[in-house]
Amino acid sequence: MKKLIFILFITLVLFTKPAFSMSTASYYQIQDIWTWADYTKGVIKIRLKSPDSNTQNLCPTGFWIDKTNSSNAQLLSVALSAYHTGTKVKIYASEAEDWSGLSSKECKLKLIVLEPK
Repeated sequence: MKKLIFILFITLVLFTKPAFSMSTASYYQIQDIWTWADYTKGVIKIRLKSPDSNTQNLCPTGFWIDKTNSSNAQLLSVALSAYHTGTKVKIYASEAEDWSGLSSKECKLKLIVLEPK
């Protein structure tokens, strides 16, 4: 039984895609935050100032979050705070989750980390 559990654990670790498949290499300022009227159903887009080349390759036009539910409302609150204070952020996102509302490539925002002071 222990061997079976161990094999299942190893299989999950090796073959399960992580919740966030990319992160910015460093901390960056938020360039702008976009919101739209009704047709996007509450989608918000965030772009960084001069992100590294890996971030530009994976998420060339920024990051998005969907409807402002309680979890995403917290992400938006942190993003707005960082934007207005000029605090740099590190972002973790899912590059596999592109928002279908635009023809450009954005990654779904999963975590924002404020730069330590």
